[in-house]
Amino acid sequence: SGSSSGDWEKFKRDFNKQYASIEDESMRKQIFLENVEKLRVHQQNHPNATFSMGINAVADRRIEVRCNFTERFDSASV
Repeated sequence: SGSSSGDWEKFKRDFNKQYASIEDESMRKQIFLENVEKLRVHQQNHPNATFSMGINAVADRRIEVRCNFTERFDSASV
């Protein structure tokens, strides 16, 4: 939808995102749109949740990558 493209452009501006190639940006955009959709579904299914989910600097990454990065970071800081 038009707002999805707008969300993507806003995300890139807000987090100063630049990608190495058109292919990389296209892949990151697809992941971003999937993550935004998951966010919207969660918000619809859990309107009274005690926490909120939102777009952040890693919204263009798959959750598996974010988890692996966090685990490496936690291990390195011990």
